Amino acid sequence: MELLKQESILNGFLRLDLRAGKYKGLLLCVRGVNGTAATADLTNLGNIKLTHQNYGERVNTTFQFLSERTNLVGGEADAVSAAGGAFVFAAILSFRRKFDNQNILVVDANVKTTLSWDGFKATAPAGIVSGTIEVYALYDNTGMQRYIPKIITAQSSVPSAMTLKESIPYPFVEELYGEDDVAIGNIQILRDGQVTHDGAWSALKSLSNALNQVEVAIDTVEMVAPSGGSPSNVRQTTFQLISTGALTGSVFTYHYMVCDPIQ
Repeated sequence: MELLKQESILNGFLRLDLRAGKYKGLLLCVRGVNGTAATADLTNLGNIKLTHQNYGERVNTTFQFLSERTNLVGGEADAVSAAGGAFVFAAILSFRRKFDNQNILVVDANVKTTLSWDGFKATAPAGIVSGTIEVYALYDNTGMQRYIPKIITAQSSVPSAMTLKESIPYPFVEELYGEDDVAIGNIQILRDGQVTHDGAWSALKSLSNALNQVEVAIDTVEMVAPSGGSPSNVRQTTFQLISTGALTGSVFTYHYMVCDPIQ
């Protein structure tokens, strides 16, 4: 593990061109001190993007999702904050899908690969005294680049009791997650036309927590995961959600990882 960059969170942004190397992921840490009446939390921590010169935008998601995926896939990530005291939040931006211990992202010296953080959201509490965001390289010189991951956060409008039908606009979706909401009733998920779940959202949440050994409640529910070490090569992933009322903010937020094979 190597520190690549440290930036004051009071600057409101971070931009980093990754140095040449073979990466299995990046560790992101936000730490600092809350003001007397301030308590930063995961929902405040803004967005993470990664852009590759040859492959375009590869990551456009939230720090919160990356932290909660870390909880689901790897183990509990730091998420501690006290009013008037210290806070620390951590997340791993992984270049590997679940159950894969070999894929890497190869960054060449002559191909720009840029990570960016857009600062705290407008909803962040006023009075944060100080802090930093740190980016650490997680190298793996023995791995192999077999695919280029793409991690995206999307939202769909759910302003009332309704049925929402969505199709992910990419093939090779290996992971799919949804943000929990009490107004979600049922969910049906199909992979290349085959039903993988059809029932209560609450049951899917229970299964996600159990299979991933979640001990501290989080907002993210695993909807689709790889079944093992080999890619699924699924071409179409769709879901149908039935709500009993308006969702929080009138939107359903979901996240997915696409693993585009190296040609």
